[in-house]
Amino acid sequence: MQRRSFIQSSIGTLCAVPFLGFTALSNTYESKPVWLLEWIKILDEQMPSFKKSRVSDTSKKHFGAFMDATEMPNPHSTAGYIGRACMLMFCAESHFYQSNETLITVEQAAEALLRFQYSDGTIDLLSTNFHSTPDTAFVLENIIPAYKFLKETKITGSGKTLAFL
Repeated sequence: MQRRSFIQSSIGTLCAVPFLGFTALSNTYESKPVWLLEWIKILDEQMPSFKKSRVSDTSKKHFGAFMDATEMPNPHSTAGYIGRACMLMFCAESHFYQSNETLITVEQAAEALLRFQYSDGTIDLLSTNFHSTPDTAFVLENIIPAYKFLKETKITGSGKTLAFL
């Protein structure tokens, strides 16, 4: 193939991706690989440990947030929980698949995450960075897939949570 025709066909193919969607490019599995099923099981077993780090007192400013190892409620731990919980609610093999109880906790965590945010959209890394755009991006690494997982799960009553995310 000549270079010019290769470039033209490549550009044409890339331009078609938004119309086809990225799922057209992905491999489809009839069942999940064994390693993924093992990870779902491991993550299922770890989920109850999050209860210890959750701010569950409704009178507290950071109600719904999750604490780090120093017992400080923070956006990073909260976003980590949201990401994991939404992924497990999406996986049919998980004990948390389409769990309404988990959805409520995710909604409260998402509300707490919004309370961490400044009017300019940034958050703090409480140990060093304040009004930090990079740390805001790190939090979004969990929130963006969480949104997609939750949307695809189609749990009744998830609209408010999706709006918070």
